[in-house]
Amino acid sequence: MWQILAEGRDAVREIPVERFDWRPYYSADETDSEKTHCKWSGLIPGIGEFDPRFFRNISPERPS
Repeated sequence: MWQILAEGRDAVREIPVERFDWRPYYSADETDSEKTHCKWSGLIPGIGEFDPRFFRNISPERPS
C-alpha cells in the first residue's frame, strides 16, 4: 500500500473474480434496480499477507 501511495499509482480496478465474483450481481443497465452497476474497487495487492494481530481491535477471524 505504501509503495502505491509513494508512486502515486491508482489501485482502483475491476474486481478480480477470485476476490469476489461480481458477475451474477452486475448489470450495465442502470435502470435495473435489482443489480449493482459497479464492478470496480480500490484493492491492495498482497491482502493475504495482512496480519490483523499487528493492529488493535481487528479480529483475526475472516467472515464466513
